[in-house]
Amino acid sequence: MGQAGAGSRLGRLSHTPLIRIIVIFDPIYLQHPLIASAHAFAFAAHHSIGQVRNYTHEPYISHPEWVAGRVAEIPLATPEMIDEYFGQEVGMLVENLTDVSRPEDGDRAVRRAIDRAHTALARPEAKTIKCADLLHNTSSILQHDPGFAVIYMKEKQLLLEEALVGACDQQIYDEAKAVVEAYFQALGPKPA
Repeated sequence: MGQAGAGSRLGRLSHTPLIRIIVIFDPIYLQHPLIASAHAFAFAAHHSIGQVRNYTHEPYISHPEWVAGRVAEIPLATPEMIDEYFGQEVGMLVENLTDVSRPEDGDRAVRRAIDRAHTALARPEAKTIKCADLLHNTSSILQHDPGFAVIYMKEKQLLLEEALVGACDQQIYDEAKAVVEAYFQALGPKPA
């Protein structure tokens, strides 16, 4: 993308929710002070606890960069910190994106159902980010942990059907749905 196109989109940032603008990552956005601050905040929070991506062991910041703007689930950040540092718009998206279940709620299936119900109430912008998150995580899980993928892909199928359908960017939703459907088609028919 050329500088001219990027500059015109950057000019709209003050009138459009931050997360929606940067769903597709483009390093030119790091020139915007708020986005640069969000990136620095996320990098420091994840780096301070040594968080890396499962399977690839890349610095965790590569994931929020790919999802472009998702600052949810930073263990050291409280909702108040997010609101104060980035504003209530971003704070609301973080709240929408953060899983709410706890280990004491039950087994994995119960916890994922609680989180899907929470996601179903999220704003469309947050649901779009959740779809992008699904796409990025799915590629790593399918490549590096096919055993877990069986569980994970069923969870993502339910997430798409119960919480995301019709409520997020259609192109990203369709891409996520196609990935999940292709996975189950590759498995073949269920035994009778």
